[in-house]
Amino acid sequence: MIQRILAGYGAIDIGQEKIFIACSGEEAVRSFGTFSAELELAADHLVQRGIRRVAMEATGVYWIPLHDLLEKKGIEVTVFNGAHARNMPGRKSDVQDCQWHAMLHSHGLLVSCFIPSEEIRQLRCYYRLREDHLSIATEHIQHMQRALDLMNVRLHVVLSQLHGVSGLRVIKAILAGERDPVALSALCDCQILKRKRAEVIQSLQGHWQEHHLFALGQALESYEFCLRQMVACDRQIEALLQRITKDQPPQTPAPGQKVKVVRHNAPQIEGLHRFLITMTGGCDATQLPGISPLGFMKLIAEIGTDLRKWQTAKHFTSWLGLSPGSSQSGKRRKRLARKKTVAGQIFREAVLSLAKSKHLALGAAYRRYQGEKGQSRRHGRHCPQAGRPLLQPLHQGLELCGRRRPPLRRKIPSANTPLLGKDRKSLRLPPRSGTCFPLRFFGSEAGAGGRWKLTADAGVFSTLRYKKEWPEPASISKLRAIRKRREDLHRMVAVPVIRRRVFGD
Repeated sequence: MIQRILAGYGAIDIGQEKIFIACSGEEAVRSFGTFSAELELAADHLVQRGIRRVAMEATGVYWIPLHDLLEKKGIEVTVFNGAHARNMPGRKSDVQDCQWHAMLHSHGLLVSCFIPSEEIRQLRCYYRLREDHLSIATEHIQHMQRALDLMNVRLHVVLSQLHGVSGLRVIKAILAGERDPVALSALCDCQILKRKRAEVIQSLQGHWQEHHLFALGQALESYEFCLRQMVACDRQIEALLQRITKDQPPQTPAPGQKVKVVRHNAPQIEGLHRFLITMTGGCDATQLPGISPLGFMKLIAEIGTDLRKWQTAKHFTSWLGLSPGSSQSGKRRKRLARKKTVAGQIFREAVLSLAKSKHLALGAAYRRYQGEKGQSRRHGRHCPQAGRPLLQPLHQGLELCGRRRPPLRRKIPSANTPLLGKDRKSLRLPPRSGTCFPLRFFGSEAGAGGRWKLTADAGVFSTLRYKKEWPEPASISKLRAIRKRREDLHRMVAVPVIRRRVFGD
């Protein structure tokens, strides 16, 4: 196996205490420590042996210091997923692993992981640290709710957000010694008092206990500390964005374009949207539905601004973990679990905002698939549809935005439709013209051979099946009433005739 390693290639197996290096030209595997001085010796060893390409397994975060060091030495580093390069059974050891990986890498059988540039990695570090502070702050909000529950103070049941302006005012007043429910309710916003003043007063009547008040104060201090840490991260991100965009031509939003507002946990960075479009050369991903400036910053921190490493949009959505995998052997097919990526989660959150949109084609497709497949599978279906358009504005320099759904006109049956029978003239319907499509109306076929007139494109008419979203046309309601009346008349006339013929009544 060792003789099959081509010249100029090597591999490193990284551990917590030692690293093992196998390279072409020598049979023995060298081991080094993981301290900084030992890593310097390992890098010099590779340079002396003429190794220009090295592969290493992505093991936790142990590979990052060595990766940065080898890049400075001018060595091309390939970081790969260890699950994609398993050895034969019974040959698992650190020494044999690095030899096996060196052989695979020398023959081009290892796929490199995506690693962005140094500036993007710094932005990713700050942004992920900010997300960690945000998640910890969420836990402290739960601690405040638990302390209030133990005192039977149900303020968080009445208010939608305990950590809002009104909620924090009341909590600080409670910690300051105020116990009167009326005085505490006066600290809430006027809109809250206008709608549910009595409920707020009743929720502030509790059993005040010293140890639970102490826990409430600790949770509030920890929550505010996390918020201050988030602000410090915002300052570092702003300084980094200024350094990155210093030598780039400034970009501004398109004339008449409204910058999306981040409602919750917005970063305190002045001109964030301007920094981001300057980094991407004027390509604004916030024009895509569901992507806010905060989401745009997250995407840049995860995937960078150069997306040419993905050949097509399908490769991109597959890397995001949004496209389904395939595992087929003969007639046996197995469903593979989709991998969870941080960048893919950003698009999953964007799909939630698409569900509430009323004028976007992706929102209509989302609701249509929700009606077909149910609540559990709708996110996975439309995450790829939300992720694919991002590749074109950043990769090809195009400005794309979500297509707006064309306005739907009222759909009425044609006068030549055989479904109407003798009553079609009474409805005063226009003659049929243009192209017609067979349409499922409210989940059932529109009669044998029945066709409805469609004035919009074929991709939109299927949304008519949702009764909650689109009201039933007046002509259809009238047709149903005529049918019901005909059935009632048939029962009133036919049943007595049958009784007379059968029983002689």
